[in-house]
Amino acid sequence: VVGEVLHHDHDRDMLQVQLVANDGSGKQTANFHASVAKPVNPSNLDGVEDNTQLMHLHEPSLLHNLRFRYAKDLIYTYTGYIMIAINPYKALTCYGQQTMKAYQGKSIGVLPPHLYAMADRAFRSMKVDGTSQSIMISGESGSGKTESSKIVMKYLAMCGTPPDRTGTEERRASDQLNSLSEKVLGCNPILEAYGNAKTVMNNNSSRFGKFTRIHFDRRNWLVGADVVTYLLEKSRTVTQSTNERNYHCFYQAFAGLSAAEKKSLRLTRPEDYALLRSGVVQVSGINDCDRYNEVVLAMRTIGITVEQQQGIIVILAAILHLGNVHFDETHADACQISDSAVTEATSELLQLPAVALEEALTMRTMKSMSKSVYKIPLKVHEACYSRDSLAKAIYGKLFDWLVARVNESLLTQTETRAFIGVLDIFGFEEFKVNSFEQLCINFANERLQAHFNSSVFRQEQEIYIREAIIWEPIEEPDNQACISMLANRSGKPAGLFALLDEQCRLPKCTHKTFVEKLFAEHTEALAQSTLAKPTKAGRLASNEGFVIKHYAGQVEYFAEGFLQKNNNSLHADLELVLQSAEQPILKSVLQSQISSAKDTGKRPADRAGQQSRFSSVSSAFVVQLNQLHSSLQATNSHFVRCINPNTTKTADSFVGGHVLHQLRCSGMMEALRLMHAGFPTRCPYEALYDRYKDVMPRAVAALDSPSFCEILLMALGLNKADYQLGITKVFFRAGKLAFLDELTGSEYKELAPDIANKVRVWLIKKRWRRHTIAVVAMLRLTRFLEDLRRLRQFYHASYFLMLMANRPKLTVRRAREIRRRNNAIMIQKNGRRLVELNRVHRKLWAAFLLQRVQRGYLTRKQHGGRLAEIRARRKAAEETRRLAQLEEEKARQREETERIKQMARSNTGANGASAGARYSSKSRPRKEGVSGQLAAADEADMSSSTTVILSEAMEKRLKKLEEQVNELPELRDRVKKLESELEEAKRQLNEQRPPRADATDAPRSRARSQSTAAVTQAALQAAAREAGGRARRSSMGGMPGTKGGWGFLDLLGITAGQTPATPSGVAVPSSSNTSSKKPSNQSSQRAAMMQPPADALLVLSKAVIGIDEHFAKGAATGKSLEQIGNDETNKDIAVLVRGQLCTALSRVLLHGFKSHKFIGRYHIWDFVQQACDATNARVQKAGSLS
Repeated sequence: VVGEVLHHDHDRDMLQVQLVANDGSGKQTANFHASVAKPVNPSNLDGVEDNTQLMHLHEPSLLHNLRFRYAKDLIYTYTGYIMIAINPYKALTCYGQQTMKAYQGKSIGVLPPHLYAMADRAFRSMKVDGTSQSIMISGESGSGKTESSKIVMKYLAMCGTPPDRTGTEERRASDQLNSLSEKVLGCNPILEAYGNAKTVMNNNSSRFGKFTRIHFDRRNWLVGADVVTYLLEKSRTVTQSTNERNYHCFYQAFAGLSAAEKKSLRLTRPEDYALLRSGVVQVSGINDCDRYNEVVLAMRTIGITVEQQQGIIVILAAILHLGNVHFDETHADACQISDSAVTEATSELLQLPAVALEEALTMRTMKSMSKSVYKIPLKVHEACYSRDSLAKAIYGKLFDWLVARVNESLLTQTETRAFIGVLDIFGFEEFKVNSFEQLCINFANERLQAHFNSSVFRQEQEIYIREAIIWEPIEEPDNQACISMLANRSGKPAGLFALLDEQCRLPKCTHKTFVEKLFAEHTEALAQSTLAKPTKAGRLASNEGFVIKHYAGQVEYFAEGFLQKNNNSLHADLELVLQSAEQPILKSVLQSQISSAKDTGKRPADRAGQQSRFSSVSSAFVVQLNQLHSSLQATNSHFVRCINPNTTKTADSFVGGHVLHQLRCSGMMEALRLMHAGFPTRCPYEALYDRYKDVMPRAVAALDSPSFCEILLMALGLNKADYQLGITKVFFRAGKLAFLDELTGSEYKELAPDIANKVRVWLIKKRWRRHTIAVVAMLRLTRFLEDLRRLRQFYHASYFLMLMANRPKLTVRRAREIRRRNNAIMIQKNGRRLVELNRVHRKLWAAFLLQRVQRGYLTRKQHGGRLAEIRARRKAAEETRRLAQLEEEKARQREETERIKQMARSNTGANGASAGARYSSKSRPRKEGVSGQLAAADEADMSSSTTVILSEAMEKRLKKLEEQVNELPELRDRVKKLESELEEAKRQLNEQRPPRADATDAPRSRARSQSTAAVTQAALQAAAREAGGRARRSSMGGMPGTKGGWGFLDLLGITAGQTPATPSGVAVPSSSNTSSKKPSNQSSQRAAMMQPPADALLVLSKAVIGIDEHFAKGAATGKSLEQIGNDETNKDIAVLVRGQLCTALSRVLLHGFKSHKFIGRYHIWDFVQQACDATNARVQKAGSLS
């Protein structure tokens, strides 16, 4: 209640407050203690969308904000990343297809709080991170969990629907997925009809828990779903409270079936059946006929045929007839069925023998120690228990079969990327009489509350500690004591459920012995008030019930019926009766149960008449909860806390005490305090860095991710008090969720340019401030240095004046001498001090060295043997490691050699050669008229190189070439000798050459160049015969002029316009001769050059030496490349320089040796390109002049 403080009594710390009633009835004055009254928030904070934005955060402010919003039909409110949803108990207009489209892809905080926003946040997290998500919808009965889960599932089905694409294969896939989304939504009416019922708190209460997992593929399309159910309340099938109903399906059958169908099933009115008579039949606001039609349509959607639907109705009718079976006591230990017509109707519907059913209900088969079989009659209450057990078993098996059919229709074979799970499970319950079902339900809420505490409190604080965040610790609510007391099975004392299973197995045990055993085992829980005995003022005796202190409050349980409800197995006679049923759907239900039992590793019931193995409801439920907890731990959880505003299920009624109790029980108050005091929102550095580094200035993008994020937040104007920088993440205060969601949302690409502009502006301002600060600092430093200089001058002047004042007869000259003497004394003193310190330090270091040597000597003397062993082991290990590395290096070299050989023999080498040929063909200049033919030849080589396989002859040539490479060291001496002979020959030729003639003597110059080339060629051939006579080609024997091996120009394919039979080494042809070459000559020469001779390496080595010498002479005289190419002293080299070297030498180098740097420091292509460009320019210039 909101009020105004009228007076504050400081002595007693009491307040006189004028209260304003919420219902508008008027104002009242009351006195309160100051600790009860809390400060009110400003009016502009009334109705905030996030409770963490409240200035004063306490229970009254939270409750007032929820009340304010609920009065305006704003039922959804954020509390950090937790949503509070209050049941409006009326239809609202904030749902629909248009609203869902509006929330799709929007960050939290952009639009008002809604379940669509939470579902979209989970979907976007799955889409961005690729991790599975879970949405936990919790709350007490009547808070709207079921409706909230349907809203979330409908939104997720819309998000997972693929876009429409007509005329493609994806269109067909889109139609299939649309049908799947309809099935996902269509399964809700079936599960509600067979799993929901009216309770005191809720007209459509889920009497089972379900975890619906919606699966998505890599395209984020909905490709399947499955449903996991937990603890169906089967006892509701046979008994209900006064203001409650059985499951909806029974009443829907009466409302939806025609009169003829009812007559065939022998059905009359709901009031005529014991299973429906104890509760109410009609519920306001629920049309059972319309619901029946929805269920029929949903069954048709998931693939349940009409015959199967009729079979399901038959089973429901049989259960109703079975509930009308009554027993009369014949004598003290036996009974009989009152009306056999009822059992006949049940037997007729289930298609099983009526006599067998009557006998199974009234008698039980037993086996003695001697293995003799006999039957004993049952008492009336035992027969009633058998009847109810059979009815519950049939309904439970039918429900499991329906869930299995739903999963079969929803599952898909498509590979899934992740799933989003929607958990809709029963809330905390407390009635006047609480039994075994309420204990299991409240235990499930304890486990879910522990997961909530772990996610919100423990993990939150552990993250703060790990990330070095400064925060104020908050005490975490702990309910582990209650969970251990209920579910402990491994240690001592055994938990309540373990003791219950033990009592169920032992003979002649009752609920009283179970309660006594529970109190005897859990003395520590009694001392801690986790477990307590019923109060003396209550209706129960000390051995008839117990009290458990749950997280949500204390609950008193009535232990009668615990043992029977925990027993999930039928005795052998009833099992045999069910197995003998011929009803098709019932047979299918039983067969599916046997198959599922085999799949899960459970042993099916024995058909030989033996007593079936005991099956515990509590143990199976605990296992399911453990699996659910593991699934939730593996996902990213989102929490929705549903609140029931009143107990009368009326709209526009907000009972503050009831709502506050639910908020306290759900742990929202502690979570709110934690979020307000801590940093509930966080984001990894790398997420922001990866998103925005490409659009940021280079100076910012080059920073590490923490500095980058700090600059980004500072540039966006975020207050430093609103965030802290951790080790791997940046943490935000409460209320900054929308800011972070906007930064990390899916629309960040649209916001990136604006953010980058803000960062640039911030950088400019920062640089300006930095330069301003630097200028100011420089001015201050200048002034400081000037002040120091003046102070020094003042000091010297003061000293001089003081000296003159103390010694009046002292002259200025003498004063200066005294000053110099004092300065010299000071310098000497400091020098002697440094010398002495140096001497002391040397002595100390000498002492330290002696001590260290002495200690080392003593240690070696004491542990010398062990140290020697250690050194030897280390040395051996080092030697072993060195040898291993050496062997690895040798093996690597061998592998590399084999790889190169393999490349030479495989298509890879051919492709590489072709690539080199392509490169050379692009790099070298070609003459007009020839370029097209050479390009065609290149293309032919490239096309043929993809399938080149070396022949055996080529293999032999490669081997011979490798042998000659190995002989190179021996040939170097011979090469030097041949070089000297070659130089002598060149010198003699130069001496015999006459002086240079003019242009009219060009023919004679060409003749002399031919003679020079012939002599050079003869020398090279002689060298080749002397060094490599063994490697001559037999394939070249038919060519004239090749008796002694190939010459240098022959090897390079330069024939100077001659036929292939003409000897090599002739003059360079003119441009007319070059242009008049025939294509056949070119192609034959090109084909001949594809196979180099065996002595190619030796000849090329000689050529390289000659070219190097030629370049060295040209460089010594300062000649350019063109002048080197026009050198008259060596026409062979001139031939190479003038354009033929690129085509000829590249064939040998690329195909033979794969080397591009045979000419010393000059790269072959650079040299040839420049030389050819210069030659072409000179030729074109000469042509234009002529």
